[in-house]
Amino acid sequence: MRGLRAARAELTDIATQPIAALLVIATTVAATVINVFVLPGGHLVSSLYAIPILIAGYRFQPRVSIVLTIAAVVLYLQSAWRLERPLTVWPFSMLGLVLVGVLTYSLAMRRREIAQRAAGLEVARQRLQEFIGMVSHDLAGALTTVMFSADILSTSDGHLDPESSRWATDGINDGTRQMRCLLNDLRDASAIGAGHFTVKRDPMDLVALASKIVQQQQALAPDHILLLDAPEMNAGAWDRERVSQLLTNLVTNAIKYSPSGSDVRVSIVEQGDHVLVGVSDNGPGIAPEQQAMLFEPFQRLDQDLHIGGTGLGLTITRAIVEAHGGDIWVDSTLGVGTTFFATLPSGTPANQPSGQRPAGDRLETSTTISIEPGQVMAAHAYGATASGVDWTSTRP
Repeated sequence: MRGLRAARAELTDIATQPIAALLVIATTVAATVINVFVLPGGHLVSSLYAIPILIAGYRFQPRVSIVLTIAAVVLYLQSAWRLERPLTVWPFSMLGLVLVGVLTYSLAMRRREIAQRAAGLEVARQRLQEFIGMVSHDLAGALTTVMFSADILSTSDGHLDPESSRWATDGINDGTRQMRCLLNDLRDASAIGAGHFTVKRDPMDLVALASKIVQQQQALAPDHILLLDAPEMNAGAWDRERVSQLLTNLVTNAIKYSPSGSDVRVSIVEQGDHVLVGVSDNGPGIAPEQQAMLFEPFQRLDQDLHIGGTGLGLTITRAIVEAHGGDIWVDSTLGVGTTFFATLPSGTPANQPSGQRPAGDRLETSTTISIEPGQVMAAHAYGATASGVDWTSTRP
């Protein structure tokens, strides 16, 4: 199948360049006519057959050069036999044609690589332009909120009622928070690109951190129901700030892309010397051909166009997971939902504080926490699953 597709691509390439194809045919015919009928006394110029090879190497796919090299050798042999050229001369002339064909093939391969790199650079340039536009838009929006709120406070002469004053103060806080998050994403993206992205491991309880984040996000998204499936405790050594960023990115993404009133489920499952973290939603799902692009920088899927963001969140999330020595992937079905999985090696240090359960000691039950606005409920569940996802599964 791959060879058939390559042949089809080469034929398409030739068909889209009819002038070059006619030039190759014309030079081949001219070389044959000149050698057989024009040159006197049985003279034969093998270099004439190299001209169509060079043209093909410059205009067409590399394998076309190989085909024309074989054709040139065959034509030379026919001409040499017809003109009764000495057999001792044949190998040298054929070797010259083969060398021309090999060099032309190498140049054609190099030309194709340069073209592919140029196309990749053009795509990267377009993504960068889109990214700069998104960053400028987000910064402008946050700055406008801050300036508008500040103007209200500065022109009130202290006569604002408490509710209006609180509204203006909240606007300033929200705007500065958005700008700080945006700048942090840019800083992290710069560190990732420079290869300087690192984490600092310290003893911590992953479940306690996840519970805190779920509660915070529930307060910010009262139209969703956030659930946490986890053991009572999970001790290990991770970078608290980075893991908090990881969980926040995944949970906020799940909230963004799932309908109001639906569940967003966070799961933590111990699997030997690592922990499997999953975040599941009931959103529209992600097409298979788009899943491979999710973790690339500046990527915005079609369904992202009406949702804010820089397109760096999942890139940073992957960097956090990989910096811990783990892995991250997505399992999504269109019309059903999406689950992001991440593995985090426990990395429990030797000086683990007493009283903390080792990360590899798994509990038989898990705690499901459903956080509603203004209240917290806890219950025990065995073998918890969400949206048909087996949380104890490993990456395929």
